[in-house]
Amino acid sequence: MTRHFVPAAIVASLFIGTALAQEDAGQKVYLRIAPSVASLKSIEGSGTGFVLEEEGLILTNAHVVTSPMPYQLRVDVIKDGQTIPMIFKKVKIEGVHPKLDLALVRVDAKAAGVKLIPVVLSKAVLTPGQSVYAIGNPGAGDGTTLDKTITRGVVSATSRAIEGVPYIQHDASINPGNSGGPLCNSAGEVIGVNTLGSSNLQGVFFALPVAKFDKSFFVPLAKREKDDKKVTELLAAADKMTEDLKKARTYLQPDDPRLDWGRQSLARLYGMALAHDPGNKQLYIKIGSLMYELDQHIVASAYLTRGIELDPWFSHTAYVDLGRSLGKLGKTDMATLAYTEAIAKFPKDSDQVAIDLAKYSEKEKQYANAAFYAKLAIIIGVIPRQEDELNKIYDLAIKQVQGADADKVKARCDKAGEELKSMKDAASSAKSANQRFLNKSFEDFVHNYDPMADKGQELAKGLWGEDDKTEAAPDTPAVAGTTPPTTTTPTTPAADPTTEITETIEAAKTLVRNKEKDKAVASLKGLITKYPAHPKIKEVKDLVAAWDKPTATTTTTPTTPSTSTDPVAKAIQRKIDLAQIFKKSNLTDKAIAALQEIIDEHPTHADTQKARDLLKQWKK
Repeated sequence: MTRHFVPAAIVASLFIGTALAQEDAGQKVYLRIAPSVASLKSIEGSGTGFVLEEEGLILTNAHVVTSPMPYQLRVDVIKDGQTIPMIFKKVKIEGVHPKLDLALVRVDAKAAGVKLIPVVLSKAVLTPGQSVYAIGNPGAGDGTTLDKTITRGVVSATSRAIEGVPYIQHDASINPGNSGGPLCNSAGEVIGVNTLGSSNLQGVFFALPVAKFDKSFFVPLAKREKDDKKVTELLAAADKMTEDLKKARTYLQPDDPRLDWGRQSLARLYGMALAHDPGNKQLYIKIGSLMYELDQHIVASAYLTRGIELDPWFSHTAYVDLGRSLGKLGKTDMATLAYTEAIAKFPKDSDQVAIDLAKYSEKEKQYANAAFYAKLAIIIGVIPRQEDELNKIYDLAIKQVQGADADKVKARCDKAGEELKSMKDAASSAKSANQRFLNKSFEDFVHNYDPMADKGQELAKGLWGEDDKTEAAPDTPAVAGTTPPTTTTPTTPAADPTTEITETIEAAKTLVRNKEKDKAVASLKGLITKYPAHPKIKEVKDLVAAWDKPTATTTTTPTTPSTSTDPVAKAIQRKIDLAQIFKKSNLTDKAIAALQEIIDEHPTHADTQKARDLLKQWKK
């Protein structure tokens, strides 16, 4: 047998040449694909996506975008002929694949005066052994991400079936945070969406192929197919991780990066569970309650609000945990709305809610409410230690109420048992009538709640680190087909009197419902003094004129026309319908109270006259 020896110098030359060729290919792939890779982030976690259309369409994994937490997107854009990174704070879910872990999201590049840089989707046939590159934004374990990290590998199998779905198997390393990122060939064309890693095999990763991608397959999130088996498996893993996190919190410092890593891993498990059952109100509420236990109150409030929105009658606990989370965040007015709705819907189960309201009212020096809720909690039923504490709150509150008001407060407290019975009857009637919400202000809160609203500009850059100098896109709705504003330069908003006036009006309405009309009038008069020439002050003056009089049935000149699309008119009609249900159920006092609430909340609206007319009839 003849042996042939190749000189070491030649072997070395061949090896170095191959390595340099691979290095050169990797650099070309990175330069081509990196500008199209997007980072998606919320305070709950992160993921990756890549650009399909220059107007703002981006492909990612479905489990990245199922959280109710608002998230932001950072991606390179072309502006004035230059490529720069930009943060978009408004991101819209365009659709999800009915079965696969894929989602389309959209940002409004046109409104920002920029263009995104799309990838090229490969239609070429894959072969095992072919070189591939994965690029994404893996988490570093301390709340930050290693943006646009590229790894090299080879295709191990072109169609590896997992639970009936064909995946590309490869060994280009991916980590949590890479989900939704592109898998590319040596030409920098995208061949797949990185989705899975093996939990018990090293160097085994999977991507969904994009050769047959068609955005027409995508459907609204609510229409995605359920997979109960997968949800059960994911929740079992999440429950175990939750217990591990609870134990870790007993010996780790609150800012320990291991806790943050654990919370992000937990968020990914829940995200995947929700991707397999996005309409599951029980799942949202379960996640919200667990997040409350882990002191993640912003996240908890988002999940609980979404669960209540899906089914407002599903869970009393959801309202309690929501109220407490909002209280921990300093959003006491919002917490009070949640508690008040809980008592109205679940009066016989609301002992703890009444306790919390009594304590909050005492703290805020709302002594009439403090006394009533203390008495109500005792009637619903509490343990002896709590009863002693509530009696102290009641006695102190009564001492603080002066003159004739004290007699009124005592009289109401003495009839707390009767009011509790009326509340039970009213709740039963409302549920039978399929009335989703009993308090318009709480309904508005549920539909419009933004858990990050008070974070402002700090959030846009804080998600990617304090030193991030990325430009922020204008804060405009990211809805395809709308006409964008002409401005393209971000500006820092000045103080907004309209927002202050609107929020003060809503707070005043809450005070009126809590029988504190004097405080409501005082707060509105402060607005009149502060903004005498503002257009909305007319509405404020009308409310003051209606509330600052001895009788609440005084007719005020209507200023708001009633139309079939007027949401206030619809809200008034719903409450009138509820009042009529009370009347038919021989709950006249409750019916009158419902009408009076309409008059107090909307004294200047044309349709309020209907409530006034009924009130005159029923008081005779």
